[in-house]
Formats: sequence, C-alpha cells, structure tokens
Amino acid sequence: MPDLVETLRRCDKWLDRYEAQGRAVGEENTKAGLIEPILDALDWDIHDLDEVHREYRRLPSDNPVDYALLLLRTPRLIVEAKGIGEHLDDPKWANQTIAYATAAGVKWVALTNGADWRIYNVHAPVPLEQKLFRSIKIREDPDAAVAVLRFIGKENMRDNRIEEMWKAYFVDQQVHETLRHLFRGGEPAKELVSAVRHRTNNLTLKDIRTSLTRVRATFEFPAVNDAAIALPGADPAAPRANAAEQANALGGSQGVADVRPEPAAGYRHVSSWEQ
Repeated sequence: MPDLVETLRRCDKWLDRYEAQGRAVGEENTKAGLIEPILDALDWDIHDLDEVHREYRRLPSDNPVDYALLLLRTPRLIVEAKGIGEHLDDPKWANQTIAYATAAGVKWVALTNGADWRIYNVHAPVPLEQKLFRSIKIREDPDAAVAVLRFIGKENMRDNRIEEMWKAYFVDQQVHETLRHLFRGGEPAKELVSAVRHRTNNLTLKDIRTSLTRVRATFEFPAVNDAAIALPGADPAAPRANAAEQANALGGSQGVADVRPEPAAGYRHVSSWEQ
C-alpha cells in the first residue's frame, strides 16, 4: 500500500507540473492523477468493485456519483469528484451530493477537486454549512491534509473513529456557541450575572454587569484523549496519536481542541513538504 505522505508529495508535484504548463486538466484526469492515488494510499482497494465502486448508482434510474467506498458491500462514504479548477465553494456541489447520500442512507460525503477536500456529515441535524466537518487544501497545509484524509481511511471508517471525532467536534461547537452567547458584547446574559453574583461577595449587580461588558473571553476545548486516528498500515501494537496531536496537526480553526470566536492571527500551523 502506498504511503499517504509520499502520495501527497507526488500529488503536489503533479499539480506543480500541470500548473506550470498551463494545461487544462479535466475531471477524468483529476481522478486518475490525484483522487484515486489518495484513495489507494488510504487503503481502499481501487481495483475491487466491492470496495471502490465507480459511477455508483443506488438505483438504475439514478444519476451516478463518482465513487462509493464500501465495507461489506455497504456504501460508507460517497466521493464526488470535480476537475482541477472547479471551485468547491459553489453550494450546488455539496447540495447535490448530500441529497444523493441522504437518499442512499450514506452518512459521510467527500467533495474534492483533487487539491481541495471537504468532508461532510450528511446526517448531522444542522444546516448544510454546519454539516462540513473538515476542509483542507493539500498544497496550503500538508500536515492538515494528512490528518484530515486519514479520517476517511478504510480502517478508520470501519472502526467508526471518524464518528468519535465528529461527536467531540459537534458537542464542542454547541457548547462554544452557548458560551459566545453568554459572553457576547453589550448587556450580559441574566443567568451569567446571577452566577457571578452567587459566587462573589460585596459586589452589586450593577458592578457585575458593568464588569462583564468589559470581558473579552476566549474558549479552548481540550481534545478527547481516547479519540484516535490510526495510520493505515501502522503497527497495531504501537500507540496511536491522541486527539490533541491530531488537532494540533489540523490547526486551530479545524481541530476540536481550539474553538474560538475569531481565529487568532498566526495560529494556523503551516509546514511544507520540504521539511
């Protein structure tokens, strides 16, 4: 099985070469040159139709999706491919793929143009934009690319480790939003004022309210230590990286370990393939 890090290095060089030449790269070449090598490095057998089904249709009358990744012949992840240069920001791509996955009963979707990858939790009870679990650009942040893509490796999908990470992420997002509401600017929340008053002496409610209007709060969520992402092909006896390490690799705005109202300048971890 190819090494994921080495595969992404080759993808980076592939992109360099074609960008330098100014050549158009269509969807089929993107699949062959970028997407399928990555799936292979994630331990999906791209030569086994019972594991990687191209042009998958749930029903004969359906429009096909580019890939269904299957375990025990059951689709676990839908991958929708676009050509290099296609912008994934257009919500129609995510809407179409998520709608198909919903009808097919598939929980996870990956949308990619080979260089950028977005992973969605289809069944999350939230609006479309909040279904986005991870978004990475291979060329901008290689460390994040490795960490995020491992979420959809065959072993991690089989063992539902992506579910562990999603649960921590989802719960932390809800708690974070509540804390932001409590500490929002202007008039502080009544329950917050009451809680502070209950735990202090010799302070009036007016003093507490005035003080809370001056608060500039930042919240950081420690990662769940038991949540781990395995490396395909790694020694199963070797200890896995814990979730905190994964979150550090992902960078502040992506990892569950750091959830802030506004990303701190310079917080995102960036490295290069040459390091």
